[in-house]
Amino acid sequence: MGLVLALGLLFVLACGSSDDSAAPAAEKAAPTATPTTQLAVPELKVPTATPTAVPPKAGVTVAAKPKPTNTPVPTGPKPVYGGTVAIAEGGVGGGHRDPVGGRAGYAWDGLGINGNLWSQVIRFSLADKQTVENDLAESWSMSDDGKSYTFKIRSGIKDHEGNAFTAKDAAYTLYRMVERPNGISSKRQGCMRAYVDPTPGVGIEATSDTELVVRLSAPRTAFLACFISPWTAITPMKYVKAIDDSGTYRDLDFSKGELMGTGAFKVKDDQPDNMIELEKHNDFFHDGYPYLDGYTIYAIPDANTRVAAFLSGKVDYIGLFGNAPTPADVDKIKKQLGDDKVVDPKVNANGWRGFPLNVMKAPFGPVGDPKADDLRNAIQWAADREEFNKLGFNGTGHLSLPYFIGWDWIYTKDQWLKEYKGFDSTPAVKKAALADAQALMTKHGYSKDNPLKVQFVCATGNRKDCEIFDQQLERIWIEADLQLAPDYGSADQAGASGDFQIIQISKGLSFQDPDGYNVSTYLLKADGGRNYSGWINPEWKTLMDSQLTMNDQAERAKVLRKMARIFHDDATMIGMARPGVIGLYRATWQNWTPPIVHTDSYSLERVWLKK
Repeated sequence: MGLVLALGLLFVLACGSSDDSAAPAAEKAAPTATPTTQLAVPELKVPTATPTAVPPKAGVTVAAKPKPTNTPVPTGPKPVYGGTVAIAEGGVGGGHRDPVGGRAGYAWDGLGINGNLWSQVIRFSLADKQTVENDLAESWSMSDDGKSYTFKIRSGIKDHEGNAFTAKDAAYTLYRMVERPNGISSKRQGCMRAYVDPTPGVGIEATSDTELVVRLSAPRTAFLACFISPWTAITPMKYVKAIDDSGTYRDLDFSKGELMGTGAFKVKDDQPDNMIELEKHNDFFHDGYPYLDGYTIYAIPDANTRVAAFLSGKVDYIGLFGNAPTPADVDKIKKQLGDDKVVDPKVNANGWRGFPLNVMKAPFGPVGDPKADDLRNAIQWAADREEFNKLGFNGTGHLSLPYFIGWDWIYTKDQWLKEYKGFDSTPAVKKAALADAQALMTKHGYSKDNPLKVQFVCATGNRKDCEIFDQQLERIWIEADLQLAPDYGSADQAGASGDFQIIQISKGLSFQDPDGYNVSTYLLKADGGRNYSGWINPEWKTLMDSQLTMNDQAERAKVLRKMARIFHDDATMIGMARPGVIGLYRATWQNWTPPIVHTDSYSLERVWLKK
């Protein structure tokens, strides 16, 4: 798919000024497809004073810091005000609106609302999705010891009802992520819980209406990567505190006037699983934005219907996940409308996708039992990732390794395939690995005539994944009783309760750093991760804690490789492949920088339409 695999964080840290990225949108043409420049993955340094720019890899050009301003100062094509856009998405939230509730989806039905309805303290630049810019904050700084961050929140911010927004509102949102009142899942922000000092009143503090302080337990290399994730959407305290104090947690309710934020757009109508309509916020704190009058997201789950809607002009974007256009869809649309009328960037769905094995009971547990260890290794070795990718994602995905395959500073793709048994799907190599796996099964008395029978839980929405894996299990004489949960929530409950022997999960990376895997996926479910196996290797956990404060990328990579080896050899979570997805939109969109990875901001704040 021509994906940029070496995606990482190229930070130009915007401290000490109100640069806002806002030498706005019009100054330069935004890319219309995924950039082809191979970016370095520099480790975020813990400065000795204030944050400084991280030098880019040789050959990578970093744009000069824009002139501090809040007012659009175009130097290229003149922006045009007005107009609306319509977006087709597979579903529209199902009533899941609270960004801290942990249930809002990826792409337009989740992040597409986060980046437009709600703001962030600081964020990825809307112009390049790589550098850092201020949002609610007008400046920020880091303490000399790297343990404390101070954010100066702009004065005069108003929410969509005209209420004053202060640092206290931002502090309460972060408190919800860390403390989780009323049992809020907050699964997208597990990194905040991992990094912030848990002492009540210490880790998060609004020292005034315009000053927010975040204190960490120790300097954390990946804190900023976590903090600028679009999942760190800031909601006004007035609306969310009311539901937190209600005694029983529920989602934000549009009918009760609770879908209020400080973003460029405000909610005009919300019909869960049907549509959500947002209109321009005329009192937006970034002066002069947005250009659009609004946008609407429609739930159009049927593939043929969404293509027809795009061709007829009823929608302007076919969204990701559950509604992503296939290569065949793209070819059909381009053939009818013309190559110059549409843009189809390839978006990387970074994260982990595969099958945790329950090691809290037989046959796959406990870890250390020779038979259980052999059975897990047999699955690890026999799993055919490339076949899974071809059958499940038309070959457009990438291997689901312990860490992202494009982070060459940990391992190159060739090194992953060479070092870790089971990942290489070259016919001769896979044949040998399958034979070794079958030998382990034979050792314990299993055969075609005497298969190992297991309970296999799968959400109905991921049935295809599970059927492909089921066929692969049959090659090593494992007979799975495939039990389809009606939805992801039911599958999640089965995983959390341990009522399974094999289960399927897919977890998008909440932020672009190896700790996005460590704290959001590999930690146990109870600790904010998606590890249903019931096992955390103590050595792995010790290594994870040690790398949290490492500033030297090469030294950190050594530790991450040791962690990857433990993760692979324990074989409690069998990674398969992650999808690659396509976003398709009209070429009339100007100043639109599409997501590079699916967890980028989808903000339309600086987009205008070419007449």
